[in-house]
Amino acid sequence: MLERTNNPLTIGHTDEMQKLTFLESVCKSSDHGMILLDRNLNVIFANDKAVFFGDHYINQEFKVGVSLKNIPTKSRASFQFERDISRCIQFGETANFEVDIISSSETLVLLGIKIKPINIDQGIVSGIFIEIHELTARRAVELELKRTRSFYETVLNNIPADIAVFDLDHNYLFINLAAISNDELRDWLIGRNDYDYFERKGSG
Repeated sequence: MLERTNNPLTIGHTDEMQKLTFLESVCKSSDHGMILLDRNLNVIFANDKAVFFGDHYINQEFKVGVSLKNIPTKSRASFQFERDISRCIQFGETANFEVDIISSSETLVLLGIKIKPINIDQGIVSGIFIEIHELTARRAVELELKRTRSFYETVLNNIPADIAVFDLDHNYLFINLAAISNDELRDWLIGRNDYDYFERKGSG
C-alpha cells in the first residue's frame, strides 16, 4: 500500500485520498512496472511487476521503504538508471531510454524506462514516478518486419518491370529499381505523390 504519512506526497483531503487509492489499484494491475519515490529517493510504492523487473533485470530491490540513493552500478542499465534519477530530482528532468539487459536466466531482454518528476513547485521536485516495461517482444516483431520487407524489396527490385506501392492517400511506399534507377530520387519520393514528382521534374 502507498504510505500516506510523513512524505511530501501526503494528500489530506478525502477526495484526493480516493483518487490516490484508485491510482494505486490501476498501478497494481498494470503490465508495466510502476514505482513512486519520495524526494529522498525512498520507494513509497512499487507494484509486483516493478519488483519482478528489479529482481530479475536491474539487480535492485523496488520495495516500499528501500532507498535508491545508492544503486549498485554494476551494469550500464543501473548506471544510467541512477544518473537519470539523480538528474530528475535535482533538475526536474524527464528521462526515457531503452537498454539491453541480461536477465537472471541469462536471456537478453530489452527494457524501456521512463523517469518523470512529480509536483515541481518553484523548482523543487517532491517525488519521482518511474515506469518500466519490457520491449523484447516488440523488438522481435520489428526485426521480423524488417527481414520480411528486405526480402520483398529484393524480389521486387529484381523484376524487370515498373513497380510502385502506394498508401491509401496515393503516396509512394515503395518504388523498384526498374521504375526509377536513381537512388536519391527513389528515396525522395517515399511519402510523396505523383504531383510532388511532376513538380520536381518541372523545376529541374
